[in-house]
Amino acid sequence: MSDENLEQTLELAIAHHQAGHLLEAQSLFLRILEQQPDHPETHHSMGKLAVQLQQLDIGLMHFFRALCVKPQEEKYWRSVIEALVQTDRHIEARELLQHGKTQLGLQGPVVVELEKMLATPAAEDVNILFLNFQQGQTVEGERNARRLLAHFPEYGLGWKALGLFLQQRNAFPEALEAQQRAIELLPDDAEAHMNYASSLQGQGKFTEAISYYEKALELDPQNSLASGNFGTLLFNLGRYDEAERYFAKSVTLTPGSISELINLGLCQQARQHPDQAEQSFRLAITLQPTLPQSHYCLAIALKMQNRLSEAAACCRQALFLEPSYPEAFCALGSIHFAVGDFTNAKACFEQALAIKPNYPEALNNLGTTHQVQRHWLEAESYYRQAISLSPNYVDAHTNLGINLQSQGRIAEAEECWQTSLKLNPDQIATQSGLLFHLNYSARFGTNYLEEARKFGRMVAAGVNPFNEWRCADRPTCLRVGLVSGDLRDHPVGHFLYALLRESNSSRVEFIAYATQPSMDHYSTLLRPYLVDWKSIDSLTDQASANLIHADGVHILVDLAGHSSHNRLSLFAWKPAPIQISWLGYLASTGVEAIDYILSDPYSILPQDEQNYSERIWRMPDSCICFTATDPATNAETPPLLNQGFVTFGSFNNLTKMTDSVVATWARILRNVPGSRLLIKASQLNEPILRNRTLHRFGEQGIGADRLILAETTPSRAEHLSMYHKVDIALDTFPYPGVTTSVEALSMGIPVLTLRGDGILARAGESICMNAGLAEWIAADEEDYVRKAQSFAQQTTELLQLRKHLREQVLESPLFDSTRFATNYEEALWQMWEHQKMKH
Repeated sequence: MSDENLEQTLELAIAHHQAGHLLEAQSLFLRILEQQPDHPETHHSMGKLAVQLQQLDIGLMHFFRALCVKPQEEKYWRSVIEALVQTDRHIEARELLQHGKTQLGLQGPVVVELEKMLATPAAEDVNILFLNFQQGQTVEGERNARRLLAHFPEYGLGWKALGLFLQQRNAFPEALEAQQRAIELLPDDAEAHMNYASSLQGQGKFTEAISYYEKALELDPQNSLASGNFGTLLFNLGRYDEAERYFAKSVTLTPGSISELINLGLCQQARQHPDQAEQSFRLAITLQPTLPQSHYCLAIALKMQNRLSEAAACCRQALFLEPSYPEAFCALGSIHFAVGDFTNAKACFEQALAIKPNYPEALNNLGTTHQVQRHWLEAESYYRQAISLSPNYVDAHTNLGINLQSQGRIAEAEECWQTSLKLNPDQIATQSGLLFHLNYSARFGTNYLEEARKFGRMVAAGVNPFNEWRCADRPTCLRVGLVSGDLRDHPVGHFLYALLRESNSSRVEFIAYATQPSMDHYSTLLRPYLVDWKSIDSLTDQASANLIHADGVHILVDLAGHSSHNRLSLFAWKPAPIQISWLGYLASTGVEAIDYILSDPYSILPQDEQNYSERIWRMPDSCICFTATDPATNAETPPLLNQGFVTFGSFNNLTKMTDSVVATWARILRNVPGSRLLIKASQLNEPILRNRTLHRFGEQGIGADRLILAETTPSRAEHLSMYHKVDIALDTFPYPGVTTSVEALSMGIPVLTLRGDGILARAGESICMNAGLAEWIAADEEDYVRKAQSFAQQTTELLQLRKHLREQVLESPLFDSTRFATNYEEALWQMWEHQKMKH
């Protein structure tokens, strides 16, 4: 066949092929190849025909023959590579293309085209990955993705899919590698950035994840999943304002998403907006009434608003829907705890632990339930279990510190406070707790003010205090706010009652701002003397400050200092033009917005004022006044007469009984033969703590026969009657007794106190001076021991003093409530006039 006839035959064969006359075309192609077996164009055409007939291997054979004869022909390369891809021989295709580039000089657009082809898998292979993902087939999906990437290592979607499958099984290091490769190949893919951020988040690399979430949302602002995930990340970082914006955006983009509504509500709770959180949770319940989590979350929001009965109902609904819901049992327990129902609180926490034994929050709460019932050792055990499960659980460390302090284990308690602050240096409540603890510490005076000022800076951060007030500029009656959690049967309540009862309501009126919701019988005694009683337990500091400011308060009084249930942080908002600290605490608060500490001529001397951030305002004699005891509890015959030996006594909290106190009291017992020491404290209800107390004195050479350890008594009358068993009361140091000292004096028992270092411990001196017992103030520990021995040996004088001491004390400034109320009112009015002169 001549070349001319060959070309004519080839053209005719191609025409038949294009016309769909495949057999005719095939016959002509074969005729040509019989004449010229290496004719490249015919082989190429024959290959295309074979591929069309799904005879891929035959087609490949012809394509290779054409390429071998004429390797510079680009279309031959294209056909060979396409056929290899169709037969799933990707590696062979890439190797062949690489050979063409390096050995045969193949270059230009065809190379770019073929490389792109080899980087992209078939649609059906990609669809398999999507199907694996939708059906949760993680292992199979990972296997398919890896197989795909073996053929298409530059396929970005393959890396993206592999990263997701690895992420689903929490293989975050491998997931990060795959997702980082996906970002390199797909720099404009929002999901790729989001997935990488999510894996970083899964490994706790929150800060690193931020920029990738931001990039994802820059590429796709409508990506609801990225908005929600970013919100969760910001929430975990405590950036609640920003988190709420992203959660709200996610809710807008996916209005029916229950999870996003719940996340939004949780963020609103964290921002102390429980009313807004309530609306989010109620909407979630409307959309899906049978989801237990929504009812549980609503319970927390309602509890934050002090709507405890509604909150309890929501917990019960959550438990109806899911009976094995430990968090709901824990929340219900905390509601029972809040209303003082410790029995049911304990039962709920135990039920939560029965379902979920390794539940740190339930263990911590169960510990606190035992703590308030003064089951010290049980409480300690639960706190330690919570910490062993969650070593960074700040509340558990803090509560353990309180517990150990209550047991008198001061050094161990301080370690707990310091651990809490290391874990969360910005936690205001923990810093306040440390300050309260330092009152009991031997190193109290060394750095107390520094730590107090640190607390002051913490509460002032981010606060915009009031500088104008709504109270009357020229009042005829001062409106005074009392902020306290102890407006009840508590020493603060007992001291306050005398003032309120005797105050002139035309000159001063009082409003209570209670930081605890519960009231008791003593609260009802206080209530008639108050123009209003408002609970701020569930209010934020700002909301509380706004309330007080709106009430037109002239002078706001802190009655807690750094003791329990304090709200010193709201004072940073300066809701009243004058703010003072009084009664519940002896040391400085450290809050710059508190103007004065109310004192007297004895408690804080001029040279000690440098130890306070507040200015000192001194009342004429005493800065406290106690409510007299019932006459039925009058002192009986001194035990000295009946027993023939002196009985010393202390009814102070064991926390105040430091090692120095124990050593000093032991010396007294050794120096006064036959004498006994009666110690009454709630901690002595615990056998182990009783034994520990005996051991502490045993180490000082004092046997158990010299000690009388008394537990708590059921009633106040029985408590006071215990003083009948004491001849001389011994005060503690450096933290002196206040209530116990005044109680003892009111029962006709003289109190031996030690003059302190001027920062804290002169309260005992003030009490003795006002009681007319100046000679009962020791200058130092040696003098303390000497005086105790001397008074014990002067039995005639001691018995004579006992005859008239009660009457003497009840007529003193310590119990003269009319005189005290007048002095108190005068102090407040002088503060007000001084304030007006400044402005």
